[in-house]
Amino acid sequence: MKTKKSQIVIISILAVLIVAAGIFVGVLVYIRNIPQLKIWNAFKNTMLTAEESQAEAKYGGYDMIKGIIGGNYKISVEADNLSTGIIRDKDRHEFMLQTSGAILNHDIDVDIYADKDTSLVGYKGNYLQFDYTGAFKENLPSTAFATVLKLTAGVSKDEIKAFAEFYQSLMEVLTATSDETNDMSELYKEIAEAVLDMEAEKEGKESFSVNGRDEKCTVYRITIKQETLMDYIDRAHNMIVSAGPDVLAKVEEATGFSVDIMYNRIKTIVNETGDFTLRFAVTKYDELVCVYANGISKDNIGFKLSFLGGDYLCDKICYEQSDDKGNSIKLVKDDISEDEVIGTEYTLTNVKDGSETVRTLKYEFRDEVLSVSVDNGQEDGSYDMKIDSYDKGKYIKVTYQGAICGYENPVFYVGTVVDKINKPQGNVLDVLEAGVIDTGKFIKDSLPNLFN
Repeated sequence: MKTKKSQIVIISILAVLIVAAGIFVGVLVYIRNIPQLKIWNAFKNTMLTAEESQAEAKYGGYDMIKGIIGGNYKISVEADNLSTGIIRDKDRHEFMLQTSGAILNHDIDVDIYADKDTSLVGYKGNYLQFDYTGAFKENLPSTAFATVLKLTAGVSKDEIKAFAEFYQSLMEVLTATSDETNDMSELYKEIAEAVLDMEAEKEGKESFSVNGRDEKCTVYRITIKQETLMDYIDRAHNMIVSAGPDVLAKVEEATGFSVDIMYNRIKTIVNETGDFTLRFAVTKYDELVCVYANGISKDNIGFKLSFLGGDYLCDKICYEQSDDKGNSIKLVKDDISEDEVIGTEYTLTNVKDGSETVRTLKYEFRDEVLSVSVDNGQEDGSYDMKIDSYDKGKYIKVTYQGAICGYENPVFYVGTVVDKINKPQGNVLDVLEAGVIDTGKFIKDSLPNLFN
């Protein structure tokens, strides 16, 4: 039999647990209703609807893209007069680029291979071996190879050193020498803090067109201060630069720009932009249907990104941008799938200085035939390609009977199913070890056209 004292203890414990549970639930409710998190969750929910498309259901394009981003991929073109392809095997830490055939009226035969220790750059079976790990960037400027380049092509030691730094970083990224190359969690943390620090609030209700009807949405407003944005851009730039060559190369590979060039361009844009406000429209189902802003920069630029829906929310997407000079851009993506035809059409309308240009790209899958139509505003063309084979979410292989850009009967392959990469064999010069005589002879005999 429980005593009165023990009952009081039990009741006290239960009370503490109930209060703790209430606080926990309250915190969860508060966190879930932070505007920034509501917007992020709504964005994720909207993007997930893309998986409902017929193209995704049959071919698994998004799974394929995720696999390619994950690091395993093969992209190739095989034609009667051209063979080119890129293979990356993240699990084996290998990368290979091969091109042979006629390109711009030149006979090309180039291979680039890399694993986690070394790399080969080859021309018609003759390879320069760069052991890019360790002190490669410090050692390369002192090699006989650097001396020969200076004498034959006027390449300075500073230029060799800059090349070595870039090359080492690029090879490390392409071969994924580590699954944790320079942890970027601090950068992600900075970005998250920047977003959470921005002034954000629920603004009210507004109607937006979704699936052909008006729907009441909650509008959230985030005010982005120029000073705050500039501060975080500076901090992000400093973190990327201090993170080392791996992260630098990763960013530059993804964007196509050097970090410093990109940083200066962004700063210029932000300086011209000033403070601005983004608005986000979210449905009662926690889906993002519109992002828009007005009065950005001295040109009074406004933009609007709308998820207009259809069979699914990402069925039709429209981006519009305009300024106070009458210039505008409108890009529409429309899923045109119907019955047995799976297709998507993109339409870009550009108005500049009173002149309008309309460009379209359309692709359709019909009876294992991929039809691609292109209209650049001046001329148009269409291509019917046979789908040779595919494996949903893994790869697709198509063939075109005829010529595209002068290449006869090309076969295109895109996927995450990769062949075993065979390290090239041939006449090899170890750049870090070879002397001046051997290096000069190799370049003269094996690579006669590269330095002329």
